[in-house]
Amino acid sequence: MMNKFSLMLMLCMAVVLALFTPSLGQPKYCPAPPIPRAGACGLGGQQDCFFKILAQYPASKMPKNIKCVNTGRDKSQCTADIVC
Repeated sequence: MMNKFSLMLMLCMAVVLALFTPSLGQPKYCPAPPIPRAGACGLGGQQDCFFKILAQYPASKMPKNIKCVNTGRDKSQCTADIVC
């Protein structure tokens, strides 16, 4: 009976520790190479960049900080940070 109790207690402690142990750290992000696009950012530029970045990088790269940046007359580029 005592062995079953000890085993259950150890199992419960292991589960609790696993739930509250911090993860191995946050992933390191680096700037992704900019993706050129035709036209100024305008109203739809941000959404267009969002889709371009998501099409360019897999989900494992976890893109964030996606932005449309005007680079000249009728030119812009999509920038983002991805996991290095």
